[in-house]
Amino acid sequence: MVFSTNQVNNPNNNVVSRDGWELIKKIDEPDKYTVVYHLSKPYSSYLQTFFTTGSANPAIMPVHILKGAKELNDVPYNSAPIGTGPFKYQEWKRGDSVVMVPNPTYWRGQPKLQKIEFKIIPDRNTVLEQMRTHELDLWTPVAPHFVPDLRKIEGVTIFSQPSFYFDHMDFNTSHPALRDPIVRRALRYGVDRKTLLDKIRFGLYLLDESPVTPASTLYHLNLPLVPFDIAKGNQLLDADGWKRGADGVRAKDGVRLSLEYATATGTPDTDTQIELIRGWWKQLGVEITVKHYLGSVFFAPIEQGGIIYGGKFDVVNFAWGTDPNEDLSNLYSCDRFPPNGQNDPRWCNKAASAAMDRAKESYARTARKADIALLQHAVYDDVPTIVLDAQNAFYAYNSDLRNWHPNPVSPFDDMLNVDI
Repeated sequence: MVFSTNQVNNPNNNVVSRDGWELIKKIDEPDKYTVVYHLSKPYSSYLQTFFTTGSANPAIMPVHILKGAKELNDVPYNSAPIGTGPFKYQEWKRGDSVVMVPNPTYWRGQPKLQKIEFKIIPDRNTVLEQMRTHELDLWTPVAPHFVPDLRKIEGVTIFSQPSFYFDHMDFNTSHPALRDPIVRRALRYGVDRKTLLDKIRFGLYLLDESPVTPASTLYHLNLPLVPFDIAKGNQLLDADGWKRGADGVRAKDGVRLSLEYATATGTPDTDTQIELIRGWWKQLGVEITVKHYLGSVFFAPIEQGGIIYGGKFDVVNFAWGTDPNEDLSNLYSCDRFPPNGQNDPRWCNKAASAAMDRAKESYARTARKADIALLQHAVYDDVPTIVLDAQNAFYAYNSDLRNWHPNPVSPFDDMLNVDI
């Protein structure tokens, strides 16, 4: 664990975030089964960050293989990693599939499944067809757009539960057209989220305003829903000095409200959503140009040319998930712009940042709740993000799949007794 922790904090390694890990100033290892972290200051999310699988946190790495490497960005281990769970890698075809087989040295015994193959399928329509033919046994997570079709397939079970995930649109607030919160508020008035919820998500999610979902005990209830109001959006832009040109697109001080909307390939539900938004924003005097990217590029780290973390967009939408402790500092703090974190809107609200810092350092839940409420109000007022909805998690799987018990944070925490 000492070696693994030091690799997270090694500045030569491309890490999406070191949030929390950089607070570890000393590590004691009194015996081979124990590790003691000494932190430079209190950190309320220590349990979720250091010792759980939530949020794709780092795993224990094999020192006997990686010792001596100055950085881990291009080592062969990245194509054949070794973990500590009941399965190990047999084969990894990048962009295609990962094959897992039982780990003979797993301390709890041998799993019931003899092989797991994860397929990487960029097009969700293809995933649906392979569920229909039972070529796939499990699809997680499932976008609501596909739930009605999946329910028609004989031998497929649909399971759902509240989650800590929320759908959202992010604005790149570092770009001139989107620096002004008035513009962002006007654009929020120009998104009919109820229609999106009904047409794209079949009413299966919850219309909401907060990046903290109702699944959390820190959810703040006093955020009234912003209505769909094209007239109000136009009123805000008119008063803010954005004038329509001959082509109907607004401009101010030489900056046009012509926005690049980035999205992943193979997501027809998102494509439909964007086309609806295009029509609404056109009524506001805003035009959008859509650019599609492979998922591997869309979510890649900034060092690898990633679109989201590289800030190569004006507007982007996807889903975020938070941990039950609701530390959102990595998403919204002023010091968490990529590559130092995942604040892809590049939004800096000093009061909200201070509140998140206090919440990170406090183990008192009452105090943390007040600070997280302040953050939720700041996101609501400044609109770096339009929260589209709070998700329910949907999973589709063959009805003969047994003993699989996903939880709201991670669907694969315990695969030892899963069988089919």
